[in-house]
Order: sequence, then structure tokens, then C-alpha cells
Amino acid sequence: KPMPKKYQFSINLLQLPIHEFHDLYSLGNIPLAAGYLEASALKAGLTWKESFHILPRSIANYTGDPAILDWILEDNPTIVGFSNYMWNIQRNIHLAQKLKETSPDTIVIMGGPEIAPQHWAIGNNAIDAFVFGEGEGAFIDLLRDVNNQKPLERFYRHPTPVNLEEIPNPYLENLLVPQPNESMFLETMRGCPYSCKYCFYSKSYSSLRFFPAGYLPKLFALARDYDVPELYFMDPSFNVSPQLSRKLEYVQHLNTTGIPIHTEIRLEGVTREIASAMKKAGFRSVEAGLQSVNGKSLAAIGRTWDRKKFRRGAKLLQEQGIEIKTGIILGLPFDDPKDLERTLDFVLDLNLAESMEIYPLSLIPGTRLRDEAESLGITYMPHPPYWVLSTPFLEQGGLKFALESIEDKLDIEFFPPVIPRFENSHPPYIHFLDLRERKKQESQLNDLYCAP
Repeated sequence: KPMPKKYQFSINLLQLPIHEFHDLYSLGNIPLAAGYLEASALKAGLTWKESFHILPRSIANYTGDPAILDWILEDNPTIVGFSNYMWNIQRNIHLAQKLKETSPDTIVIMGGPEIAPQHWAIGNNAIDAFVFGEGEGAFIDLLRDVNNQKPLERFYRHPTPVNLEEIPNPYLENLLVPQPNESMFLETMRGCPYSCKYCFYSKSYSSLRFFPAGYLPKLFALARDYDVPELYFMDPSFNVSPQLSRKLEYVQHLNTTGIPIHTEIRLEGVTREIASAMKKAGFRSVEAGLQSVNGKSLAAIGRTWDRKKFRRGAKLLQEQGIEIKTGIILGLPFDDPKDLERTLDFVLDLNLAESMEIYPLSLIPGTRLRDEAESLGITYMPHPPYWVLSTPFLEQGGLKFALESIEDKLDIEFFPPVIPRFENSHPPYIHFLDLRERKKQESQLNDLYCAP
């Protein structure tokens, strides 16, 4: 039946990738959150599918701001929503401001992991409403206010966690289509039992909740039909699932073609039986945060670590041929250059250096570590990427020296030279680098162009 006039509005949702010169990050820019929002709004009967538009990945990943603004304005949308992460919020705000200049009546909303109470962007007048935490319920509350022509609240946060049994999966609703050159993102649970102070996740998802197991057979079948190269289980710590052995047996039963699976785990919880079951189920790689071997640093960021169990878990997965990507954080409180060297030596001793990932500490808005930064003597960038600038144990010059030491020790480059690319790999867009010298002293490969 025709939708009442007050329901006749259009919604555009955008998720922009990490801005880099290669495709690696773009291929990971899958708008799963936007898909959940659309699926939830459709189920609630608050809009038609034809009224909902998620920014196509070809535009999000390979065009510049003018093309994205053209896409937004083409439908004259009632609502434009941005998914915000530290790597795209400043660009999102710029787009929102440009949008408001052209279409001041368009409702602009901001949500995503970057948005937190007291965030520096909250005072921006180009944004009409902010969504905190889990988005599906808060987004429906906002749409109901729009439908009922009520004044918008400045902040939306649903009072209770979403019932995951009631959220339709965007892949199964054909709102997201798997691509043959990118991973397929799956959630089996939300929630994390850990409370790392540098992470905001546990504030939004404190208790463990699980999606219906009945989704998985259909999702694995869909992945086979589209020949996806990898399934990414986005659970914050996969092996905290209750009855983990039965869950792995179930995944093995479903993964009949052996699609490679990636997830995040705590190595301390890996036993010989779990490692074997993971291999049989199709797990080919895992992320395992180490951060540091300095117990005082780990205590300061709310983490625990068991050296013996970590070493055992790493060895058991290696015996199964499962790649381990070990995370280390540079600039933690109480970590000095010697502690960093001890951490690197530990990773090298486990033969994990090849897949090691090293990140400068980010003091993310809303996290406990950012709240405690002043008392810990930590200085940091006030805007993204919020990197640590100095600590009482690692001054600014020490951070630079630490990076150079890591590069020498591991024979790597953190910021390698930009490689020019001229092929038309994503028609109709050609990306390339301008190699012409303006002045001899300024001839650097700095600018990435994206031209139609």
C-alpha cells in the first residue's frame, strides 16, 4: 500500500575509506554498519528500500569529494548519515559543511565508533544529530522523530542493547553484495569481556550477545556462490565464545569448500584441541594483540598477559599453519626504549616478526586512557589519529628513534615511498601520481589524484 506522505523521504548513508595510495585499505571499506541500519529501518517499516541509498564502493573508494557530493545531492535526500572512524571523520565533516552550504535543509547525522560524548566534533553546526554507541536502535528512534515531524534531539543513544535475534543480516537481505575481490564481514557476537583502556568498544558492548546461529548456513552458502576470498569473523575476541569447540565444529561443517577465515583471538586461550579445530574449520590467519611485554605498562592500560600461555598458543597455531598477526603498541605508559626492544625480541624469538603490526598509541576520545593521559604525563595529538607525542618514559625524540630502531631491526619501512600507478584498474576511474617536477627541491611524490 502507498506509504503515508510523512514517510516519503530518502536516506543516504556514507562510509569513506582510509585515504591511501594503494587499494589495500579500500578493499576493507565494506559498509556493514550502513547495511545493518538499512535492514533495521526496513524491518521497522520506517522507509522503503527504494528510498535508501548506501554510497557505492566504486564512488567511496576511488573518487574525490566533488563526485561524492554530486552523488549525495542527486537524490535531494532528506537525511545523510556518515559512519565515522578516526581516519575519515575530518573528511566527513568537510563534506557535511559543503552539503549544508548547498542544501541547508538536509538532515546530517554522524555515528560510528569515532562518535563519543564530549567529542571535539559535537559543537559543529553542520551536523544536526549524533548517534552514540550501537546504531540500530538509536537510528530507528531518530527516524521515528523525523516521521512524526518532531524536533530532532542533538544526541541519540538507545537505552538498551539491541536484541541481535531481531536484526536482519544485510547480506541475506541483499542490501550488501559480496565481491570476489574483498572479504565478507560476519559478526557472530557483540561484546567483549575485556576492558582495555585504549579501546572504546567495551563502553558500547559490555555484555556478550550472540547473533542467531541459523544465519551462518545461509551466509556460508552466499560466500560460496560469490566465490569470496576470505570470511572475516569480526568478533572482538573469537575464542571467548562459550562452547567454542562446538562452534568450531559447526563452522567446519558449514565451510565445505574451505574458505579462508580470519578473526581476532587471545593466544593465551588456545589449546592443542582448539588449534586443530580452527585449522579444520578453515581459519588461516588471526590477529593477536600483545602490545608489550612490560607488565606495568599492561596494567596501566587494563590488560593482562601470561607469557607462557601466549608462547604456547602461538606455537600451537604455527604448527597448524595458521598465520599470526601480532599487534604491538608504541608509546604505552611506562614503556621505555628498553621495554620496546624486549617486546620486539620476544616477537622475533617466536618467529612472528614477519606479520607483526606496530601502531603508535592513539588516545581516542571517550576512552579511559585519554581521560587518564594528563595524570600519566602523556601528550598526544588532539585530532585524528590522536597519536601519542611523548610520555615520561619516551620523549618526542625517543619516539622517532624508536621508529628508526624498529625499521633497522626488522628491515622494514613504516612510510615507504609512494609507488606510481597508471593502470585503469577500476573503470571508469584512473588513479595516478603526478611525477612532474615543480621545483627541484620540491619534487616529491606527495599527491594522489583520482580522475574520471
